Amino acid sequence: MNDEQGLKLLTHLIEEARSFGRGENEWLEFKTNIGECHSSVTFEGMGEHISAMANAACIHDKDLAYLVLGVEDGTWRIVGINLHMDAQKYKGQEYVFWLRLKIKPKINFDIIEFDTPEQKHIVIITIPAAKGGPVIFNAKNMSGLAPTIQA
Repeated sequence: MNDEQGLKLLTHLIEEARSFGRGENEWLEFKTNIGECHSSVTFEGMGEHISAMANAACIHDKDLAYLVLGVEDGTWRIVGINLHMDAQKYKGQEYVFWLRLKIKPKINFDIIEFDTPEQKHIVIITIPAAKGGPVIFNAKNMSGLAPTIQA
């Protein structure tokens, strides 16, 4: 996805959030930063959000959930983020690879990264709805649903 397509998706998601009247919901969230200090979500919290949002998308009959990094919740001000997912390391591994290992069952979330015309870097994670049972991060069930037991 190029910068123009990413910007169109971002604009659409912000308009959708505004239409809710309260901003975020269970399948559309905005965060300003990721890290271990002074951030709106931690590195491990990203996995928790992804699993919970996959489950919420299923419950709300949505095909996808969206986690948008670099936009303030409520004001929808585009602040950008310094995180580049493909270059980020965490616990000695590529961050995206680490996330994918910790999320069960495997879901094919997509990462869209682009820069706005004002050179604000944005990351949008598109998360498919859970199918056949809840999505769990790091052996934690974030949805409150009972896990599916495989025979």
